[in-house]
Amino acid sequence: MKTITREPYSFRQTNKDSVYPFPATYQPPASLALKTTLVSGPVWHNRLGHCGDHILLSLTKNKFISSTSTFSHDCVSCKLGKSHRIPFQDVIHNFIASLQLIHSYVWQSPILSNLEFKYYVSFIDDFSRFTWVYPMHKKSEVFTHFCNFQNLVENLFDCKIKCFQSDGGGEFVNSSFQNHFLKCGILFRKSCPDTPAQNGVAERKHRHLLELARTLLQEAKLPPTFWVDALYTATYIINRLPTSILRGLSSFEILFQKSPDYNFFRVFGCACFPNFVASSSNKLSPRSIMCVFLGYAPGYKGYGCLNPRTGRVYIIRDVVFHETSFPYSDLCTSTSSSLPAALPPWTLPTAPLFPPTSTTLPAPPSNMPETKSSTLPTFPHAATSAPPSPYGTSPQITPSDTPLLSSPSSASTSPAQSPFPDLDPSPQQPIPTTSPPPCKPYGS
Repeated sequence: MKTITREPYSFRQTNKDSVYPFPATYQPPASLALKTTLVSGPVWHNRLGHCGDHILLSLTKNKFISSTSTFSHDCVSCKLGKSHRIPFQDVIHNFIASLQLIHSYVWQSPILSNLEFKYYVSFIDDFSRFTWVYPMHKKSEVFTHFCNFQNLVENLFDCKIKCFQSDGGGEFVNSSFQNHFLKCGILFRKSCPDTPAQNGVAERKHRHLLELARTLLQEAKLPPTFWVDALYTATYIINRLPTSILRGLSSFEILFQKSPDYNFFRVFGCACFPNFVASSSNKLSPRSIMCVFLGYAPGYKGYGCLNPRTGRVYIIRDVVFHETSFPYSDLCTSTSSSLPAALPPWTLPTAPLFPPTSTTLPAPPSNMPETKSSTLPTFPHAATSAPPSPYGTSPQITPSDTPLLSSPSSASTSPAQSPFPDLDPSPQQPIPTTSPPPCKPYGS
């Protein structure tokens, strides 16, 4: 046998069956020892994309991986990239009477109302969850509305506001509020920045109000500019609906110690026919005209009825409703020739919170003999492309939870009417002339 380099034969071997056996000394196989290195828990945590400790424990338990240490450790990268809010604990309220805690919330509307209202502020009694709302042109009006609200409720219920809860917005955190709270001895509680859950009662109430207001507008086919009217009606309804928070009672029952009259309710935005017999110029004048129901008239035992073609709102007790018909769009597009020959010579604004201004109404154009005009509040301007809101124009606002809650002007208020604001304009409930019932603990 030769080598590759053609050197002389190095050894010889006999061919056996075309095979050349090479004798060799037996060598037993070498023993190779393999040593495994266990990976630490933090390394596995980083390898698996900063997964949770429970995942690493599950993989270890099923023997997919092994580790030299436990997986309980502090990962700075996880704290920077996976920071979460701490869950809120259930809060147990210890308030046993009304006005011990008032929640407040301010909302900015994306659409101006007919009277160019841009905001509203709400005040919620924590004990009864009764809600008052005030529309605003500017956020700076919040303090004025709170003072009016405080005077109203403290006079009505013979109680003092003990605590006030809101977010840390500039409309609440200012010198006017601070000085007022110090003067009145009111504890001011503010939620932390970007922590709306700490003002949860007001936040949830705001959501409930807007959900119902949007639904009312959609059902009535009214434009979004009527959001103030829908908001007042939503507040009026929610205050009188039973809720599980109050063990099946309504906020109205808790606060006023009497049941609301549900028979007084009507469908918002439906067709209505107010009766004008008392104000007809003659016996051949029309007795009614198709209007749109815009809400309830606090201070009156009547309803607010809007004529979209003229922008007038009538507050009348005798109204016939068609609660399945919503004629607003049809009435707006109808021609003026369809108007009756004579309209009632008086109207009242439906502003829930705005005291109307007194002006002398001219008699409407008619071929009939003129009647004596009355000195009563009037709607400020007629409708053009979109009928204006039926509310008055005075910026001075009187607190209310309902639409049309306003103290009538001296020209439209008879001496027999009580100035005490009635928050439940139901037909069978008289306007109170005595002091309201004192605040009582729930369940007493």
